[in-house]
Order: sequence, then C-alpha cells, then structure tokens
Amino acid sequence: MSDNDHQELYDDLKKIGFKLEQEINDWIKENLNHEKVIIGASAAGKFYSEMIKKLHYYANFLSLQLNFPTKDDVANTAKLIIQAEEKIDHLEEQIDQLSKAIESMKGQLKEQAPAEKQDEDTFSFVKDEILKMHLTRWKKNSDTFLNQTYKQHLIQKKRRKGSDGR
Repeated sequence: MSDNDHQELYDDLKKIGFKLEQEINDWIKENLNHEKVIIGASAAGKFYSEMIKKLHYYANFLSLQLNFPTKDDVANTAKLIIQAEEKIDHLEEQIDQLSKAIESMKGQLKEQAPAEKQDEDTFSFVKDEILKMHLTRWKKNSDTFLNQTYKQHLIQKKRRKGSDGR
C-alpha cells in the first residue's frame, strides 16, 4: 500500500467514525428526552442521597460505640499534630536564642570582670538562674498549649456527640 492509499483509508475511517458518533448521540438524546427517565433519575438520586446520609450517621454512631475514629476525627487530630509541631519548632528556636544569649552574657561577664575575679561559680550561678527563668517560661508556654489542645479536643468531642444525637 502506498501513502496515498493509507491516507484514503484514514479519511474513510474518520468519516465512518464521525457518522457513527452522530447516530449514537441522536439515539442518546432520543432516549433521554422522556419525562419518565428524568423522574426516575431524580427519584433514584434522592434515594441514594438519603442512603448515604443514613450510612454516614450510622458510621458515626458505631464509631462512638466501638471507640474507633472517624474520618473527621483523624483530620482533626492531624491538624492538632501540625499545630503542636509548629509550636515545638517555635520553642526550639527560642531555646536556641536563649543558648546564644547565655553564651553572649558569659562573654560579657568575662570581659567586665578582672582576670583574677573570673570565677566559674559566678558564671554557673548566672547560667543556672537564666536557665531556671527560661525553663519556667517554657513550662508555662507548654502547659498553656497542652490545655488549649485538650480544650479543643473536648469541644470537638461535644460537637461530634451533638451532631450524632440528631
């Protein structure tokens, strides 16, 4: 077969495909353009919608009774974990800054004190006091974060119980 024969074959195939597509489209339009089909599809859609709502309700109800998480519980937990990671990263940055500040203070104290008065006890005391102060602040921040996270969890649990008790 030559290139010309191939081209004619493709053109004929294209015409046949186009004609077949038109016939199928006309058949679909003809069969779907009936009021009975539309009413049936509408009724089926409503039925399936109600079934899905009931399944969702029963899945949530069973999750409470059998104590397994729902999709929403997993999503909320993931959000809380992300928030916790962000706050931990922030706290790590603060700890790094505090360490640098302590080192800077050590350097300043060494420069200010005469050579014979540079006592390690003084430096360790200052260091200990600064660390105590910042650890107290860090503990307060972490306690606040944990309390907020727990409160959010309780609120979500109440909402979930409220939405399941329809």
